[in-house]
Amino acid sequence: MLTREQIVEALKLAERAGIVLVCQGRAPGGYATRTVSAEDVAAHVVGEINLPALLNGLSPEEYEEWIRLDGGVQCYAQTKAKRRCECLAPGGTQRNAQAWKQLNETKPYCTIHGG
Repeated sequence: MLTREQIVEALKLAERAGIVLVCQGRAPGGYATRTVSAEDVAAHVVGEINLPALLNGLSPEEYEEWIRLDGGVQCYAQTKAKRRCECLAPGGTQRNAQAWKQLNETKPYCTIHGG
């Protein structure tokens, strides 16, 4: 396996040759493409960061939940079975990452549980 520094060096050579580095990551409703740096790509390749999560301002765990719920926010109520309700909070799906994070941090309830 190449080192982080070797990967950065190779990618910078590609950039000098006119290559533009982009990351195509999952997003609600499909994929999102963003321009990225050689350093970020190298850090992702060697496992130091989760680049799609970082580009969206989310932790890796938040990113996976955002994708799994297609940008919807899961209800925070606890069911009689002592599990988190699986319904979504009002407002639909396919929220951008920051709108999703802001609503998720309020720990909303679905309409069944008073949301």
